[in-house]
Amino acid sequence: MRLCVSAVLLLLLALTRAAPGPGTEECSKYDILKDKTLILDRSHLMAAFTDNDFTRNMLGLIYSHWSSVTETQTGFREAQFYKMNGTCLESGFNITASGDKYKVQAHGMMTESQLFHLSNTSLIMDVRATAENLTTIAEKFPLNLSPSDASQGVKAHNLYLISKEPELNDMDLQRFRAYAKCEGFTGEPDFLRDSSQAYCTEEESVLIQ
Repeated sequence: MRLCVSAVLLLLLALTRAAPGPGTEECSKYDILKDKTLILDRSHLMAAFTDNDFTRNMLGLIYSHWSSVTETQTGFREAQFYKMNGTCLESGFNITASGDKYKVQAHGMMTESQLFHLSNTSLIMDVRATAENLTTIAEKFPLNLSPSDASQGVKAHNLYLISKEPELNDMDLQRFRAYAKCEGFTGEPDFLRDSSQAYCTEEESVLIQ
């Protein structure tokens, strides 16, 4: 579901190594998501961690982000709406489902995700993203990358807290932080929902082809 600009957009950081995380018992409490209702229709990005500088910079440009997901024969179709650098943008992509893995290929980037149940209204999207270079992304998004930067490849591990609710729930955030610690992330999230930032409407969003 929340996969690309969330996966395209929400992609990549410079190496951070975490201190020893919680025990195995605590980390095993997060179950693979089985309830598709948490994937379908409208959801909102609440928080994110990444281990890649490029993705961290992209997350820093995002003011708000929501998406709408519909089911298809091979997986899902997702439309994403986000305010980036003050501009409302829209992007869309297909998500291929294979077992408990979800794959997206868009804007020169490949992502593979797993979804974990967090609460009755929220889920965790655990994403591995790779790209041989950033040329396509640099052409389509307002990133101001130099030719040398755009030619570099990326490999990232990203975590996203996705919610049906439009605003952040403290308990969900605490559990998301705990999961992130299990995955080796420490410190503050690289993106955190700001309630003062309005969500873009479909009508005002410029489609990225």
